Amino acid sequence: MAMDTSAADSYVYAKASGMLAKSHVGERARILFSFNTLQELWSHLFKKEVPLVPETLLAQALEQEAFDDFVLQYKKLIENYSKPKEILLSLLHGYDYENLKDISAALSLGEKKLPQIQKVYPFNIINYDKWPDLKQMTAEGPLAWYDEVPSVKDLHLVNHKIDSQNVIELWNALKKTEHEEEADFVIYNTCTVRENANQRVYGRLGYLGSMKKKKKHMMIALCGCMMQEPQVVEKLKKSYRFVDLIFGTHNIFKFAELLCTAMESDR
Repeated sequence: MAMDTSAADSYVYAKASGMLAKSHVGERARILFSFNTLQELWSHLFKKEVPLVPETLLAQALEQEAFDDFVLQYKKLIENYSKPKEILLSLLHGYDYENLKDISAALSLGEKKLPQIQKVYPFNIINYDKWPDLKQMTAEGPLAWYDEVPSVKDLHLVNHKIDSQNVIELWNALKKTEHEEEADFVIYNTCTVRENANQRVYGRLGYLGSMKKKKKHMMIALCGCMMQEPQVVEKLKKSYRFVDLIFGTHNIFKFAELLCTAMESDR
């Protein structure tokens, strides 16, 4: 059942947090390496019978099943919105862009069968039922310009254009969330070159703290060289306890892992 934005935000946050708590990230990732066979791993991950195929094919099937399950769960989450945010839809459209590159390659090579695609229905921007008519598949959508099958030698040029459009769509969707009060996740990249830069961070945190009282599922993160200073981190932990995530320049490569851990612990 679709909800208004405020209700959907709260529900999706709670639901996603529960899903994340059960996912194999952080310490739980070790569980995946405790199984001796792919059959055992499949049985642990999925509530369905193990396919009777060779190991090499089972590895591919396992990867595809995990991928399909992720997309399905993601679609279920955004279906709770009566009007999903554009960035949520743009992330799904990324699969359509990748599908289109595979489709154009297949058509360029004269293949008769639709290649394996990642289905994102009902949020797709390509009409896959119109295969192999490329013009009909992309008609009346943002990819309508792609109405002719390219030659094999021109595929890389068209693929570049597809990738560029994908990035532009994501960027335009992100730009529409220009204010902190509209965001579910706010991150500040800090600096210590000037003292007033530090003070501005504390000032913004005061504002975000009052906003988070109204929007409890909102997450706030701080990174950058200011977070390398022990006295700063201590002050944040003591006076700005609502900050969910703090990390410095030395561990920025662990951002995704740190974010998942923060969401798991709801801190």
